[in-house]
Amino acid sequence: MLKQFNKIHCLTLILLCSFSILTFAEASLDEVSAKLISAWEKQKTIKADVGADANIPINNTNSMKLKGIGELFIKRDGDNDKFAQKLSAFPASAVESGNSALMNTPVAKATVIFDGKEFFVTYQLLAVTDTIKTSPDITKGAIPIGGKKMFDTVKEKMNITVGPETEWDGKKMVALKLEPKEGPGGDFSSANVLMDPDLGIIRRLEIIGKDQTPMFLLEYKNVKTGIDIPDETFQIPAQTTPTPPTNGK
Repeated sequence: MLKQFNKIHCLTLILLCSFSILTFAEASLDEVSAKLISAWEKQKTIKADVGADANIPINNTNSMKLKGIGELFIKRDGDNDKFAQKLSAFPASAVESGNSALMNTPVAKATVIFDGKEFFVTYQLLAVTDTIKTSPDITKGAIPIGGKKMFDTVKEKMNITVGPETEWDGKKMVALKLEPKEGPGGDFSSANVLMDPDLGIIRRLEIIGKDQTPMFLLEYKNVKTGIDIPDETFQIPAQTTPTPPTNGK
C-alpha cells in the first residue's frame, strides 16, 4: 500500500511540474511584451548588419528576386527612440554569384529615419529620389524596431500570438505570429517575427503572402550595443512628400 502511495505521489509531482513548465512556456502576450519592453528600455545604442530578401512582382506571372544589404543604427534617450536603416538592393543572382563588380550598381537604395514620432523613407530608384513621411503603421512597413511603440503600432491592426522559443542565429528568440485583425487582405496574409529577449528588438521579420509563400524577409545580425553613433546619422531629409492617401481617403 505504501509503495502504491509513493507511485501516485511521484506521478502527481511529475504532472504538476509538467503543468508548471507548460504554463511558463505558453506565457501570455502581456508577460512577453513586458519583458521585451523592459529589455529594450535598458539599451542606449545598437548597431546591426541588415539582410533582406524580396520578391518584386513584374507582371501576373513573373517576379524579380532582390537581396538587400545594409546597416541599422538605434539610439535611445528616455522615451525618445531613434533609428536609421540604410539598405541597397541588388538582383539576387548578382549577390549569389560572388562577383564583387556586380555589387557596385544597386538596383535601388532606401534610407529609413525614425525620429521617435514619424518615419522618413527616402527611395533612390535609377535617377529618381523621393522622401515620404508617414506615421507608424505596420501595413505601410513603418514599424518601430522595439519597445512599447512597436507593440502599440502592431496591436493597432494585428492580432499577436506568442509561439514557442525558436533557436536562430545561435540564440533562443521569442517567436510572434502577426495576423490582420480584419483578416487577410491584398497580398499580405501574416507575418512571423523573432525578437531578441535580451535586447527587446526585432531580429527577424518574415512577411507571408496570400498564397502562403514568403514575400519579404528582413534579418538583423552581427548586433553590437553601447557604441558611439553620431547624431547626424539620424538627420531628417529637408524635403519630404506626405504619404499618398489609401482607398481615396
